[in-house]
Amino acid sequence: MRWAVLPALCVVATTLIAAEGSPDARFGLWIVPHFLESPGGGAAVKVFMGSTADEVQGWSFGIKSTDGAHPGAMVRIVGAELGADLATAGPAGGLPEFVSCTLLPDETPHGVPCPNCTAITQGVVLDFQQRTYVNATEGFHLLTLALEVSGDAGASARLDFTDEVGAPPVKTIVVVDGLSHKPARQSGVEVRKVACVSAFYPHVASVSGAHGTQQTVGVYLDFNRGGSGAYAVQGWSFGVSHDPDALELLDATTDGTDAVRAKNGGEPDFNQFRFVPPDPSGTLAGFTHGVIVDYRTGITLPARNGFLDCKARYRLAARPSCPESIVTRLTPTGSLGVPVVRMVMVVDGESLIPCGVGVGEVRILCDTPFVRGNANGDHCVDIADVVFIVRYLFRHGRAPAPLDAADVNDDGKVDVSDGVYLVRYLFLNGPPPPPPFPLAGLDPTPGGL
Repeated sequence: MRWAVLPALCVVATTLIAAEGSPDARFGLWIVPHFLESPGGGAAVKVFMGSTADEVQGWSFGIKSTDGAHPGAMVRIVGAELGADLATAGPAGGLPEFVSCTLLPDETPHGVPCPNCTAITQGVVLDFQQRTYVNATEGFHLLTLALEVSGDAGASARLDFTDEVGAPPVKTIVVVDGLSHKPARQSGVEVRKVACVSAFYPHVASVSGAHGTQQTVGVYLDFNRGGSGAYAVQGWSFGVSHDPDALELLDATTDGTDAVRAKNGGEPDFNQFRFVPPDPSGTLAGFTHGVIVDYRTGITLPARNGFLDCKARYRLAARPSCPESIVTRLTPTGSLGVPVVRMVMVVDGESLIPCGVGVGEVRILCDTPFVRGNANGDHCVDIADVVFIVRYLFRHGRAPAPLDAADVNDDGKVDVSDGVYLVRYLFLNGPPPPPPFPLAGLDPTPGGL
């Protein structure tokens, strides 16, 4: 596969000249995640560039797959998409003036030294007029690679940056002031092919809400998805990743879940969360959870489905460009943490890895215009709204929609003070509700309820 945006190929040949000598520590290339376990089939990784220097004008690199520490697996690069940052890095926020990505098959033409592997190259010139640059960045998203993993369980393969693929071979460089610099690059990503069981199936619920609101999401485990398992579960672990640009993880807990009663109705001997901050690229964060039902292994959990393991609370941080909403994902994973927390179910002291997972979707909706104080939604702010707020708080009445409409004093919560505030405004010459009031609009206060 080859795709390009190109006025003149020869320009790249004269600009992207191979850099010799030691790597320039100002520039780096890496792949996320750094370690990947796969039961086979499809997987994906992202490629990033970091720079402490300004005015990067372009770059080129190659990536190839090779045997890993335990040969016998095959990782094929079967597709590629431009990274989110690269797609808007050119003049006027569009594509760069030159982008070339070439996907090379197993048996590459021109005698390229890439036997029994697949590879991809990328070459970029942002702006031939040299008015558009990439400035210092902790993580600039270059590519998302689609992989196909096959081979024997326990075997592994690698993805490595390389100067050996392409015709002529594409060198790994970063260009500043028309000069090429050799970037630092990680040693590689290990992709391990693992045996899997279909009975174990972690899955995350889907939710929706407006920008700035907080939403609680359930994480469920099916231990006996096929319905015929006759084993006892001794423990489990997994991670859930999210995009930190879209979501802010506030907390995760087993309070009120099945996990807190896993040991014959009591809390398991080991019940531990770890919160994983965003990686250097700023595109991946999350939490991990590990459970051991009974250290002595005498008490186990019967295999069952729909087991509510934990609840995670997120703030919906991204603001949609209305009228379109934003959809982001919560993904069960075995690639989070240092050391990495594997995604496993433990039976008879053995780790069983799921063959698949259920990804949750978080839909961030457009903010709803409202009038602050119009809690009952009848387009008037009057004493009926006071009654409505009191009924909601103390008589199980219908909830305001949106909830912000009942936050009359705009203190970030709905309580009896909002009814008092509205009474003072309506009858005792108190101050009016903060905006949006008296006309409908969006909440100017960040965060929301």
